Amino acid sequence: MRKAVEPAMVVNGEFYGYRAIRDDLRAQAHKFATDSDSEIALHLFARHGLEFAHHLRGEFAAVIADQKRNRLVAVRDRFGIKPLFYTVQDDNVFLASEIKALLALGVPSKWNPNGFLSDQFMVRTDETVFAGIYSVPPGCLLIAEDGRVTIKRYWDTQFPLAKDLAAQKLDDTETVAQFRDALEDATKERLVADVEVACYLSGGIDSCSVLGLAQQNTSRPLRAFTITFDDAVYDETLLAQKTAELTGANFEPVPVSQQNIADAFSDALWHCERNMFNGHGVAKFLLSKAYAMRVSRW
Repeated sequence: MRKAVEPAMVVNGEFYGYRAIRDDLRAQAHKFATDSDSEIALHLFARHGLEFAHHLRGEFAAVIADQKRNRLVAVRDRFGIKPLFYTVQDDNVFLASEIKALLALGVPSKWNPNGFLSDQFMVRTDETVFAGIYSVPPGCLLIAEDGRVTIKRYWDTQFPLAKDLAAQKLDDTETVAQFRDALEDATKERLVADVEVACYLSGGIDSCSVLGLAQQNTSRPLRAFTITFDDAVYDETLLAQKTAELTGANFEPVPVSQQNIADAFSDALWHCERNMFNGHGVAKFLLSKAYAMRVSRW
């Protein structure tokens, strides 16, 4: 008797709330081979088929080889935080988290003006600046069978209408409490890790709020990494440092000059693989690079 062919999977990213999902699956007789968060997707797929995506939460791109049905199933997180690209060449479907990986497989590198213009004017499109190479849209599944690709949306944003908000009859206090609960829950899920967690901190209300909630739910001081600029117009060092002090986090400044941004522009563009409209992406690249170097010394 031939052994049943099990699906196989590769994942880039992470699934939040995986422990509760894993416990639930174990209660339903699922056997896990690892303690990895990634494995829950494989079990959810075995149990729910293509509906498994509705049970996933996090930032991820995953590809499942469904050998039983002779198909590939790829899924990208709801907001497209993790990249996922594909191309069809001679009835073969290739997927990768970077376009460079597809080019390394021999996919022709050809210019796509439409993709460039869409990027330039911030028009949402699945095209890239490389002809014949496409991005799996956020919140979508890709099903590849017999050299054909089908895109299926499993999630989309749903903004309430004014009448819907009015019907809820929530006052400002209740609205703030609900938002805080949702933000704190999201922050706590991101603190689950096998290694030390750190924060990127600017002087803005978003990262300051995240750091504050993260520090409240952590027993040790978090490291807060902040880009410091030599131009006072862009520099938010004082606000970020004050936030770190108030929350009890360790402030980690990363100095970035205009010359640093100019020097690193080509490297950042090589990693980004799309248009860059200003120096923000380059500065974030330098911040991540500095963080990685310091982490290696922890």
